[in-house]
Amino acid sequence: MRTWRRTLLSACPRRHPFGRPRSPSDFGVGLLALRSNGRPLTAQAKRRLDDEQEAAGGGHGGANGQVGDDGKGDVWTVSALNDEQLDRAAGVLLAQACGDALGVPYEGRPPGAVDDPPVMKGGGLGPYEPAEWSDDTEMALCIADALSADAVPGGDVCADAVPDGDACADAGMGHGGAPDHSLVRDHALVPDHALALYDGIARRFLDWFGHESEGWARDIGIQTREVLSAAAAGEGGPAERCWRAAAVRAGGGESGAGNGALMRTGVLAIARLGDRQATAELARRVAALTHAHADVEDSCVLWTDAVQRAVLRDWSPDELLGEDHLLAGLDLLPEERRDFWERAVRESTGVEPWKIGGRGYTVTTLKAAWAAITWSQDAPDGVSGAASTGEGLRHGLEAAVRAGGDTDTVAAVAGQLLGARWGASAVPSVWRAVLHGRAPHTEGTGYEVRVAADLEVLARRIAQKGLAG
Repeated sequence: MRTWRRTLLSACPRRHPFGRPRSPSDFGVGLLALRSNGRPLTAQAKRRLDDEQEAAGGGHGGANGQVGDDGKGDVWTVSALNDEQLDRAAGVLLAQACGDALGVPYEGRPPGAVDDPPVMKGGGLGPYEPAEWSDDTEMALCIADALSADAVPGGDVCADAVPDGDACADAGMGHGGAPDHSLVRDHALVPDHALALYDGIARRFLDWFGHESEGWARDIGIQTREVLSAAAAGEGGPAERCWRAAAVRAGGGESGAGNGALMRTGVLAIARLGDRQATAELARRVAALTHAHADVEDSCVLWTDAVQRAVLRDWSPDELLGEDHLLAGLDLLPEERRDFWERAVRESTGVEPWKIGGRGYTVTTLKAAWAAITWSQDAPDGVSGAASTGEGLRHGLEAAVRAGGDTDTVAAVAGQLLGARWGASAVPSVWRAVLHGRAPHTEGTGYEVRVAADLEVLARRIAQKGLAG
């Protein structure tokens, strides 16, 4: 027991909840931790922003209510969203669902066994109807419904709650196999107003799985199934049970780092638009409800930040997603992990997505999705088509599916970022007309069937609600 306790305490150093000491650099550019509620800049902060903008050749403001560098850097104050940004926010959820439904028929197949172009013909592991999304989007909609219903905490909810070893031990959240910077160990320090959101998400996960009622999930990943099964039999609040079960399930290596959290993370990007720190905290904590592993949490933070940047950015019409866009989120990761993720991004940029193996692992799923996006942008016409218009969304999703393997998840992940770049308006009308699937029932437990327009309305509501909060 004494040896176990030493291991527990070593996994719970006196650190910031993100696994590193809290410093001004955690908040983007210097001390400018500008929230999305439109609070005015102090005179000192404004002077610093003026100096940085002048050095960068940029300016302030714009029709979208942003202060900073038009969404291309680290700092935003977002008081309103313009039509293009709202379209891109809606695209996050809609394009994820399209990628999911497009990939469903081909899950587990090698690249040569995928139709060219892929079609939403259903089947898969559900089996699913034609144009029906799968568990990837069902879980994302569990999150989305909670975001729509509950208050979303700001990034400073744990600013003063830095756990020490005894706090971690008392919470019972540490163990030798848990990642060193996992947030699961400080869940007991989450204020009640923030915990309500995580409880809402976890409660919807458990209802989807089948806790205290017949579940409505048909295809559940192995790790997610094990965690939710244990959580359903546990004690405490819904989020607490999930965090504990996920911590027990987590282990070293890829076995504890499945892609079941990454597949649903994109919608978190639009919950606190402009607040990168709050979004990173959301991504880590929601990932840890089922996947308490460093690689999982990092992948979710990196991808969610890229999605948020894409929604807010002032894009020129033919501007494409580049390597620097994804790498810009490295500052949100623990310093000792950044080299690993920089290599992962660089070695997958522009690579044929079918050359990336092992896509059940969160890191290779991110790499495959990123490869599909960036390769499809640069591929010669006739192979995939250079993406200089809204066709980039379709090309990217088709490339993700043609890679084979875990097709629905890779395409769902790719869809989150493609939708954030090109918007809901870029989704082909033939997909939009038939897309549908299960979602949490608005009047309680169980599910209801929703369609493309429902996802757009929900995403827009979340994005606008986050600004008001």
